[in-house]
Amino acid sequence: MRLRPLLAPLLCLALLGAPSPGQAEDPVAAARLEQETLPALAARAQAARARGSDAQRFFAGDVPFERAFPALVDAPLHDPGALRLAAERARSRAIQRAGERLQQPPEGVDAARWRGAVEAACAAEDAADALELQLYSGLSAGLSLAPGLAAPSLDRRLAALDAAARVEDGASAEALEAAATAQDEARALRVWRRAALIKMARPADTALDALAAEVLAAWAAAPTPTAEGALGLQDRLIRALPLLSAGPRAEAEAVIAAIDGAYVSPQLQALSAPPERPERPRAVPELEAALRAATQRVERAEDAAQAVIADPASSPGARAVAEAHKDAAAALHAALSAELDAARALDAAGGAIEGASVDALDRLAQEARDRAEGANSAAEAALRARTVALRERVAAETRDEASRRAAAAAALAEQRARREAASASLREAAALASLDPDRARRIDAAYIEARALTTALQQLAEDAADRARALRAARPEEAQDEAQE
Repeated sequence: MRLRPLLAPLLCLALLGAPSPGQAEDPVAAARLEQETLPALAARAQAARARGSDAQRFFAGDVPFERAFPALVDAPLHDPGALRLAAERARSRAIQRAGERLQQPPEGVDAARWRGAVEAACAAEDAADALELQLYSGLSAGLSLAPGLAAPSLDRRLAALDAAARVEDGASAEALEAAATAQDEARALRVWRRAALIKMARPADTALDALAAEVLAAWAAAPTPTAEGALGLQDRLIRALPLLSAGPRAEAEAVIAAIDGAYVSPQLQALSAPPERPERPRAVPELEAALRAATQRVERAEDAAQAVIADPASSPGARAVAEAHKDAAAALHAALSAELDAARALDAAGGAIEGASVDALDRLAQEARDRAEGANSAAEAALRARTVALRERVAAETRDEASRRAAAAAALAEQRARREAASASLREAAALASLDPDRARRIDAAYIEARALTTALQQLAEDAADRARALRAARPEEAQDEAQE
C-alpha cells in the first residue's frame, strides 16, 4: 500500500502520452501514402502482372514476341554477350527488390498496408523477370546449339550481303541483278533468324521447320539455277540445321551435300591444277618479286582458311575450298622457290664466264698461242704457254658449261614434271575417304616421291655451284698471268 502514492503519478503520465484508440495517424504521412506511395506501388504491380501475363501467353504460343517483350524488339538477342548482360540486369533488379522488402515503413503510416503494397509490387516483378530470364536462358542455350545463328558469324554474313546489295548510279544490269539477289538473301536470312530465335525461346514453335520445308520443297521441284541463290540457301540451312526437327534436318543435309557437289567440286578441280609453267626462263630479279608476292598470297590464304574453318556456318565444301586455296598458294610458293634456286645456281655458273661466247674465248686462246711462238726467252715462253693453257681451259669449260646449261634446263623441267605429278597424287590421295584402304599407301608413296624430288633438286643446285666455283677459279689465274706477261 505504500507504493500507491509513487505509482499514481507515473500512471497518469503514461495515460496522457499514449494515443487513444481513435487517435488519427500523421495526416501528412498518411496523405503521401494514399496519394503517392500506394498508387505507385499498385502501378508497378499492375504493370508487372501485365508483363508476366503477356510473357506466359507468348510461351504458350498465344501472342507474338513483340506483344510479350516490346522492350526487346530491337535488342540484339542473337548476341550471346548481350544476352548475358540482359540476364545480369534482371538479377540486379531482383537484388534491389530484396533490399526494398527489408526497408522499414515510413513513420506515421499504416505499416501493414505499406508492407502489403511493397510485397505485391515486388512479387509481381519477380514473376515477370523470371519469365524474362527464361527467355534469355532459352536463347543462350539455342545459340550454343546453333552457333551459326550467333552474332559473330551471322553479323559478318549480313554485313557482306548488305554491302553487296548497294549499287551505284549507272550500274549495269548484271550488277543490279546481283544486288537484288543479295538483298533478297539478306531479307530471307533475317526472317530465318527471327524464326530460329522464337524456336529457341519456345521449342514447340514450328515456324522455322515451315520455312525449311518450303525451301526444300522448292529445291526438289526446281533447284536454284544460280550459284548465289544455291549457296545462300545452303548458308541458311547450315545455320538452322541444329534446330530443325528430324525430317527437315535429313532433307536439309542432303541438299547441303548436293550444293557442295554442284558448286564446290569445280572449284576444287580448278585449284588442284599444278602451277602453270613459265613460257620463258625468268631472271632472278623477276623470280624474287614473284616469290615475295607468292609469300603474301600464302599468308592471305592461311588467314582466309582459318576464318572459314572457324566459322560454324561454313559448309564442308567451303572448308575444302579454303584448304585448297591454301594448298595452291603453298604449291605456287614452292614452285617459285625451286625455280629461283635453280636460276641462282645457273646464274652463278653463267657469271663465271662473264658473258663471253665460246668463239670469242677460242680467239683469245689462239692469240695467246701466236704470242707464245714469238717468246724471246725461256721464262717468257713458259709464262705464255701457261696463259695459252688457261685460255684453252676457260674456252673448254665454257663450251662444256653451255651444254651443261642445256642439260640442267632439261633436268629442271623433268623435276618440275615430277613435282607436279607428286602434288597431284598427294591431292588425290588426301581426297579419298579416311577409311579407304588405299589412302595411306598412296599418301606414303607421294611423300616418298616428294623426298626423292627434293634430293634431286639439291643435287642439281650443288652441281651447278661446283661448276661455278671451277670457272671462277680459272679466270683470276688467267688475269694474273696476263698481268705478269
